[in-house]
Amino acid sequence: MRLIRSTGQNVSPSDDGRLFDQIFTDGLFADTTFAMLGANNVQIGTIYGDLCGRDFTIEQQTVAVALPEGEGETNGYIFVEIDTSAETPLSVGSALAPFTPTYEDVNVNGAVAQMIIAEYTASAVAVTSITAKYSRVSAGGIGSLAMIESSPATANHSAGSYLVYDGVLYKVRSAIAAGETLVPGTNITATTAGAELTSLNTGLTRNKKGTDVDLSDRTTDYTFPTDGYLVVSAGSSASAIAIAELRDSNAAYIGTIGGQGNSAYPSWITFVRAGMIARTRTVRNSGYVSFVPLVS
Repeated sequence: MRLIRSTGQNVSPSDDGRLFDQIFTDGLFADTTFAMLGANNVQIGTIYGDLCGRDFTIEQQTVAVALPEGEGETNGYIFVEIDTSAETPLSVGSALAPFTPTYEDVNVNGAVAQMIIAEYTASAVAVTSITAKYSRVSAGGIGSLAMIESSPATANHSAGSYLVYDGVLYKVRSAIAAGETLVPGTNITATTAGAELTSLNTGLTRNKKGTDVDLSDRTTDYTFPTDGYLVVSAGSSASAIAIAELRDSNAAYIGTIGGQGNSAYPSWITFVRAGMIARTRTVRNSGYVSFVPLVS
């Protein structure tokens, strides 16, 4: 048993990584550049990034990327790799398609995590084109609902995620690949943070009750569409009650949060993963159960 951040304790990189992985998405803190230098040489500008909660810096350097054999052209990928078991734990690598990055939790029991930062096309003798394929780091939670985008898109976006384009918040209607044109009304739809929170909270039946109701009538299962926070609040009124069960994606019971309100403990909050389930058990008077999405 160990309180990580207390006097006399040594905080390890894994300790910090677990924490920062919940706060920041994987990506780069600032834009970088890629330039073809001939043959298989690519110059990469300075990189400041975050992967699995591990922040890193890579100085400008020239990388010799993999080239295909035989005729025709093939796509390839440049990636950042963290390997905690290696003598040099941070490196830049390349691979030809098909390629799926390794992504292990290096803060728990994994060793290797890779993040693609560029895609290139090459023949057997030279790189012929290169395109940036990284996302910008963003912090989740209230006030950071979406990343700022331009058109064509600079990063991949999954359906149901959010982005800001020309100063307007949009919800992604269908998956968008980096390089794809943003078309309001087609692949993105204008919305507001308030509207999205209202829609999400409908599933949790956030409301106020003047009297107790039978638990069997109040049981409501709600599956979290994204990572976020489950908020259960009974307020400061001693007569208010708010209770919710938390279950994993297989509906197996994890625990119960909430209780009766008072001035000292008016609310409870816990981080939840997409696919987990909240089951509202009872809400009375000023109590409520709600969900705040963490969307990158």
